[in-house]
Amino acid sequence: EGEPETIRKTVSVLRGILSYAVDHNRIHSNPASKIAQPKIAKKQKRYLDHAQVGDLYEAINETNGGEEHGYGLVALTLAYTGPRWSELAGLRINDVDLRKRRISVAHTIVQVDGKQIEDVPKSYAARSVPIPSFVADLLSKHIERRRVELDIDAGTLRAQLKLLADKNDELDRVRKREGELVARLDEVRAERALLDARIQGLQEDREARI
Repeated sequence: EGEPETIRKTVSVLRGILSYAVDHNRIHSNPASKIAQPKIAKKQKRYLDHAQVGDLYEAINETNGGEEHGYGLVALTLAYTGPRWSELAGLRINDVDLRKRRISVAHTIVQVDGKQIEDVPKSYAARSVPIPSFVADLLSKHIERRRVELDIDAGTLRAQLKLLADKNDELDRVRKREGELVARLDEVRAERALLDARIQGLQEDREARI
């Protein structure tokens, strides 16, 4: 019992295991090779027309700063170039050729155990896809805006790194000074010990004289 797609996947795994057993002479034949599998009814896919994509683009841009962050552009890129979501997530600025109006699909970002991992496209299907001119124009503006943001981020990062380096230098000076104080403290303790011994000797001498 179960969904047809789940049953087919289960039978496929079982068939592969038994086939491995046959190849290694564990069993004579694969009893799962003739299992009848349920047919999967094809679901009718829904495609948006140009007007609907435009409405979706406008609605996304008007929600939670969508236009500023390029969320509407994400919808247009998915609608008119056809990459998978993981492929779009792995898209880099260098993968976009605005002069030729093409996108190079060469990276993906997939989630594994809650972490985002870079991978290659599914079935190693690296490819180049065309971009409509109006999408290319929007991508050009977004990339330029993103470059400015990256420059600002880089400047902020450099300032923070310099501040951290200055703090590390100050910490090194403090540690050096601490080392010098500890060494001086050891010297003072040694001198104190000598003075205590000398005082003790003088007191013993005084008592002997008395």
